[in-house]
Amino acid sequence: MIINLPVAYIIASIFGLISKKLFMPIMIAAYWGTNVLGFFLMHHSLKNIIYNEAKDKKSVLKIILISFTYTILILVLAKTGFLKFPFDYFK
Repeated sequence: MIINLPVAYIIASIFGLISKKLFMPIMIAAYWGTNVLGFFLMHHSLKNIIYNEAKDKKSVLKIILISFTYTILILVLAKTGFLKFPFDYFK
């Protein structure tokens, strides 16, 4: 969340300049995209250190659940007005 959320916010802000309607869908897509990239990088770097198939499946399910929870948190923050398009903060 420390890396993915700010990166997703920056990417969504850029697309939000085109249309504010793009901000939330792009933010969610970018957040999930950074998660997938992070999963790939973690798997690639750790596959030679730890490889236990049963444990790996549990880890993937846990990571997906955490990502889903953070996605819900992003939606709640956006719907309550706490998280919004950057230029709207200056109005």
